[in-house]
Amino acid sequence: MKKERTIDVIKKERKVPEEVRENLKKFNRIKKKILEALQEGPRTVPEIASAVGLSTPDTLWYLMTLLKYGEVKTGEPDEMEEYFTYQLAKKK
Repeated sequence: MKKERTIDVIKKERKVPEEVRENLKKFNRIKKKILEALQEGPRTVPEIASAVGLSTPDTLWYLMTLLKYGEVKTGEPDEMEEYFTYQLAKKK
């Protein structure tokens, strides 16, 4: 008789709540929209917010998450030096 691995038992017994699954789906949809908007070139937070249909604070939150995980990087300030631009990070 083969013993079950601990990880297999945990996967069976601990289900991911539906709310968590939905939040992850939402995050991935927004992430995709932001990355698509940045394919056109560097943009400021308000420009990205307008392109993806989010508020500026929500867009900034998602951008900081993408920045943390290396998906985007900070560029130069805009012409009026009000906002930094964000752009896609080059993959190694």
